[in-house]
Amino acid sequence: MEKLLEQKESITVLDLACGTGNYLLGQQSHYEGKNIKWIGVDLSLDMLNIAKSKNLTAEFINSDAESYNLPEESVDLIVCNFTFHHFENKQKCLAKMFATLPSFR
Repeated sequence: MEKLLEQKESITVLDLACGTGNYLLGQQSHYEGKNIKWIGVDLSLDMLNIAKSKNLTAEFINSDAESYNLPEESVDLIVCNFTFHHFENKQKCLAKMFATLPSFR
């Protein structure tokens, strides 16, 4: 994240399968005052409701990891902690992640 913030005026970070928002909470505290748009995606509406109750400055999307709806190349960094092994269609998930990240050609 530090390198991205050195290179760009603002960045967008996606926490895929964000659960109750613990990662987002810690990162928002650590990067307070930085121009970062935070997005949390999770399949569980109950988990998202807990995350929302933490008053995070984030957009939350209720979706599985294979079909969240974000524009192509709209995210600078994707974080996915301790969940990838749970995803049903890992290939589809990876394709979605790569499409969401900027092209590195």
